[in-house]
Amino acid sequence: MKIARFLLKLFVIFSLPFGIVAALLLALIGGLTGEVMGYGNGAVTGALAGLFGGCFAGMAFGGLMTLLLGGVHLTQTRNTQVQHSASFKFSGNGADARQLCQDAISQVPGTAFDPDLSSDTVLVATKERTWKSWGDRISFTISTSETGQQLITVESRPVMKATMLDYGSNEENVAIITRYLVEKRGLTQVSL
Repeated sequence: MKIARFLLKLFVIFSLPFGIVAALLLALIGGLTGEVMGYGNGAVTGALAGLFGGCFAGMAFGGLMTLLLGGVHLTQTRNTQVQHSASFKFSGNGADARQLCQDAISQVPGTAFDPDLSSDTVLVATKERTWKSWGDRISFTISTSETGQQLITVESRPVMKATMLDYGSNEENVAIITRYLVEKRGLTQVSL
């Protein structure tokens, strides 16, 4: 179902703009041609033919681009999600956990904390735009478990909520942070 919804979104994104532009241009050309040729109701008939032709061209273009780009994307990414997360156990206090999160985010190139979006238990960082994405938002949530340990959850998602295609930048962000926290700082990764 998710694949069908993804392909439908791609179809709409590609077919609507192209179809509207093609329909308007073909309606204009059809109307002018019908008027010049002197048909009985030439301008209206030509314009209607142009509108239908443009709609058909938009659907054909949208279908072709959906098959090509959607197929390539699904093949390359194997339908991965655009949002990635991981959780870790930490035996220190909340202030140490906060500092650990700040150290971890410094491992991700092009990333800076956003103090306006951060609080005592949530730290938010934004990664700059690249050719692969419009930027990523990385958030750390620090909570205390029943055993008194700190639970650090890191989540990376696109800045633009409408992002459908992800070329692995969010997964890469979480992998860099996980590698740092587990290998260099000795934290234990947990599954929730």
